[in-house]
Amino acid sequence: MTSAPITCSSAMNAESGPAPTGERLRLSVKPVGSVVTGQVDGAWWPHSRDLVGELAALLPALVERLGPVERVSYRLTEWDPADRKVDIGGTRVRLGGFHSKAAHTVDVLAEHHRLTLLVVPPDTADGAASSALSIAGTDGNAYSIEELLTAPVPAA
Repeated sequence: MTSAPITCSSAMNAESGPAPTGERLRLSVKPVGSVVTGQVDGAWWPHSRDLVGELAALLPALVERLGPVERVSYRLTEWDPADRKVDIGGTRVRLGGFHSKAAHTVDVLAEHHRLTLLVVPPDTADGAASSALSIAGTDGNAYSIEELLTAPVPAA
């Protein structure tokens, strides 16, 4: 079954509230049933480096697709320090920070599903970030992480 990619203009769960800055969730995920290609399943452009605060907006948006999220792995040097276990939206989530994790990615794991998301750095210019989000969430995208982060911005 194929569905449209998840693209969010606001947090999708009132319990989690908006992103930490009060701004909208910026996320694009390949459609369900997409051809498995590339290094990522979509992209996420957080507003800050506060992992727990940002996950409070992200994870509820992914629950319908993945089910309850159990674990998130991330690159330690790209986020502020975080506890190893946190409660997000009433669910206990284990956080695993690793120095060896691929740069600019997070893995979101549920019982039977996993999504690898490109993390567009919070300070990325709007045009470049929008381009990365758009391309990463496209069915058949096979670009590398570096290619997604350096993709040319389409002319307006």
